[in-house]
Amino acid sequence: MGYRRGWVGWLIASIVLGGAQAGLSQPLTSKTVNLESPETTPRGRIDFPFTHRFSVFGAKVTSSPTFTLSTGLTDRASLALRYATSSDVNASRPGAFNEWEPMVKLHGLQQSTGAPLDVTGLLAYNTAAGSTDAGVVVARRWGAVTLLGTAKAFSNGFAQGPGSALGGGLRWELTRYLQVSADLNGVTSGGLAGRVPPAWSVGTSFEIPYSPHSVSLYVTNANTHTLEGTSHGSSQLRGGFEFLIPFSDWRRWGAIFAPPAEPMGAHEGQGGGGGQAASEVVAAEETMVAIQGMKYLPAAVLVATRSVVRWENRDSMVHTVTSTDGKWDSGEIRPGGTWSKRFDEPGTYRYLCTPHPFMTGTVVVR
Repeated sequence: MGYRRGWVGWLIASIVLGGAQAGLSQPLTSKTVNLESPETTPRGRIDFPFTHRFSVFGAKVTSSPTFTLSTGLTDRASLALRYATSSDVNASRPGAFNEWEPMVKLHGLQQSTGAPLDVTGLLAYNTAAGSTDAGVVVARRWGAVTLLGTAKAFSNGFAQGPGSALGGGLRWELTRYLQVSADLNGVTSGGLAGRVPPAWSVGTSFEIPYSPHSVSLYVTNANTHTLEGTSHGSSQLRGGFEFLIPFSDWRRWGAIFAPPAEPMGAHEGQGGGGGQAASEVVAAEETMVAIQGMKYLPAAVLVATRSVVRWENRDSMVHTVTSTDGKWDSGEIRPGGTWSKRFDEPGTYRYLCTPHPFMTGTVVVR
């Protein structure tokens, strides 16, 4: 247990010391089901992807989950710790049903910086097999299509001595947020070579618009989501999903512990759209409207001409302030962000949130 605590301690230390700058997103759409993404976790962020693979044995449904915590060490290196249950990596040792896999990931070449392809190195240790595992992931993108390949080497793969595995996959982006993918992995040398079927998967993954989360839905014949677990298949068909929770905006997550905000006005508009009365008459040149609890608070304001209205997003998700006639739009207002607009002409200005159109508000200018 000592070495396990050591790896956990290293992970926690890297989280604390990893830096304050949050990087770009590393969604599940950057990988296939059983192939690693060439991208690393950005420095200053924690990713928590978890996957469940379900199979049916008679009248019983079983699950093979794999949980991962990863964080960035540098701009091109990250550290991860995986825990997988219901493992079949070491079938020769009774009780070896759980895998711990600490892993270091280094993104060497990057196509986005002018290299011909992405190349990423992996170094891990599998506790169930007692094996030091290494691998390389390569990826080349042509427009909406990306080809991926991987090569792995095991010092004691599947607890049966040295071995290796090869794999390949394809990603096809159908839209900005939606893709389909497929991959194939197989053991090429070692004790299991020629004795087990290759691992395969077919799935779809998508980013949830206006949120940092992404989801993958798939079918596969592989069990756990570790370097060795995705290198061989079985006769059992499994359906599953993977969900990514990134922890990057600490102010957003810290809002869980913030006290309730003070009411924005003595009266709140009853719903949006037409027919709602102005709930606040403002004499100051700037009026603040909070976006909180999936509402605009207050829902309607009455201001003088040449006044400025400022919206502040206090929710944990992206919102917009968009006029119903399409004449003005704030764009995305991220958690903690603000947006202002000056109203020079008298009139009634109705607006809504594009991602959440049930959120409506009104500015009355007199």
